[in-house]
Amino acid sequence: MEVRYKPSEDDLVALAWLEAKRSPALRRQYFGTYFGVPTAVAGLWLAVVLLTSEDSAGHIGTGIAVVAFAVFWFFWWPAKYSKTIRKYVQTTLKEGRSRVQLAERHIVCDTLGIKTHTDFGDDTLKWQAIQRIEETNDRLFLFLAQFSAVVVPRRAFASAQEFQEFVGFVRQLYASNHP
Repeated sequence: MEVRYKPSEDDLVALAWLEAKRSPALRRQYFGTYFGVPTAVAGLWLAVVLLTSEDSAGHIGTGIAVVAFAVFWFFWWPAKYSKTIRKYVQTTLKEGRSRVQLAERHIVCDTLGIKTHTDFGDDTLKWQAIQRIEETNDRLFLFLAQFSAVVVPRRAFASAQEFQEFVGFVRQLYASNHP
């Protein structure tokens, strides 16, 4: 089976997001910040409450501010993280050393592997080089290593059925080469 398409910035952002969700180190960083910052602020507030003899009305007002900050943080941090990932991809692309990532490509999958043709050259990957396959609603990812994948967008196919046939074919070839 074969497919022709031009990868987009969104495809690369989706790859970065998928890896951020799968990487134990990046997940620890994300959730450490997500829960750590409000916990630290609440801990500071509790320390102030326990170490000062201020009236309880002042502590309640400060406590309400801490809760408001935590609610704000729980909504703000995921959006900030998402923007950071997109900005990282955009910056990488603007540097100009990643032109091949957005080059139009022709991919042919057969029993020997995945053949990719772009204006920059041809490449053949044996199925054994693929470490894992992941599928989202919009893309198929054929991982060579962490942060390195062939990304095949659903939009490259005329219909959802064609995309699913391609995914099934790729999964079958992958499985037959990974006993």
